Amino acid sequence: MAQAVLAAVVVLLAAVGLLWSQQRRLIYLPAPRAVPPAATVLPGAEEVSFPTEDGLRLDGWFVPAAATSREKGRGPAVLVCNGNGGNRSLRAPLAAALARAGLAVLLFDYRGYAANPGRPTE
Repeated sequence: MAQAVLAAVVVLLAAVGLLWSQQRRLIYLPAPRAVPPAATVLPGAEEVSFPTEDGLRLDGWFVPAAATSREKGRGPAVLVCNGNGGNRSLRAPLAAALARAGLAVLLFDYRGYAANPGRPTE
C-alpha cells in the first residue's frame, strides 16, 4: 500500500514538474516565422523597428492614415497589440480598416513572435 502511494506521489510530482517547466510553451503560442514585407500585405505600409530597454530590436509595420482632409502627418493613431497567437500579418485587415477610417496604425510583434528576438513573457 505504501509503495503504491509513493509511486502515485512520484508520478504526480513528475507531471507537475513537467507542466511547470513547460508552462511558457503552453501559454504563449507565437508564430516564429518571418512575416512578408509590409507593402505586400498592406499597400503603403512601412517596415519599422524600435529598441527595447534590454537591447533587443522589435519589428513592426506602420500604416499611415488614408488621405483625409487632415494635414498630412497629423491626427489620431492606433497601436494594435498582437494577440497571443500568430503575428502582425493576421491583424492586417484590422489595420487596413482603421487606415481607411483615417487613423494611422502601428502593428508590432512581441518578443519571440514573427522572427523577433527574445522569448515571450508577462
